[in-house]
Amino acid sequence: MNTGQAVFAQLMEFIPTYQFQLCVDRYHGNRHVKDFSCWDQFLCLAFAQLTYRTSLRNIETCLRAQQPGLYHMGFRGRVSRATLADANETRDWRIYHFTQGLIGMARDLYRDEPFGVELSETVYAFDSTTIDLCLSLFPWGQFRRRKSAVKLHTLLDVRGSIPTRANGVMVSTETGRATPYALENLQERGVLFVGSGESVYEGQVVGEHCRDNDLPVNICREKKLTNIRSSTAEIKTGIKPPRQMALEIALEYIEDDELVEVTPKSTRLRKVLLKENDRKKHERQKG
Repeated sequence: MNTGQAVFAQLMEFIPTYQFQLCVDRYHGNRHVKDFSCWDQFLCLAFAQLTYRTSLRNIETCLRAQQPGLYHMGFRGRVSRATLADANETRDWRIYHFTQGLIGMARDLYRDEPFGVELSETVYAFDSTTIDLCLSLFPWGQFRRRKSAVKLHTLLDVRGSIPTRANGVMVSTETGRATPYALENLQERGVLFVGSGESVYEGQVVGEHCRDNDLPVNICREKKLTNIRSSTAEIKTGIKPPRQMALEIALEYIEDDELVEVTPKSTRLRKVLLKENDRKKHERQKG
């Protein structure tokens, strides 16, 4: 080990700084920033994760105790819990989604590593973690009488304990325009990637399914008009805004049977085989 360099700085050398800067520029992370840059924020979060810091005050105290060595650890701005809290609240979270590329690199390294059982297929472990929240700040997440919480589900590749995608996708079976009627019914089954009136085609990935299997959907379905009036006919629920995916996020999101389609106006996901019958036939042949 190089004794002339901090261990933390040696670990951070594995971070692809070029891809990180591309994300920062794309989402204007350093706009109007004078002192505490996105890189400083990332170093604080990485330090907290590696050293099991549990609060902003804890992060600030530990880093300030190393004040003479912060420059050699890569920090250029002054670490303050108020500044870090403001950065966490206001900066776009997608800046730090570049770490999905590190997950892809790690999965390739662990692909052929044995783990005690000889299996030809990939083995996954499903982790469920409860994260405590303040009830006064998050009343919508009431977990107990005086506590609020959310539950985080993570699918781990057993080879290396690396997170991977746990959900399937919703795939359009029709070509046309997404209708509000279809979107209203489908939003209960997952997260949508397209909005009302957007053009879609057969085989396009239009959302993330709430379960682990792919779901063929008709996102162009229209409501049947009748001359019979119902007491519930006019009751409508709001359609949630679709999830927008940047190019780097889409590239890390897709599985082996999916592709990313980039146009001047949008970034879309699609299946390699657009026809549902072709995908079923391929699955039977592979099985």
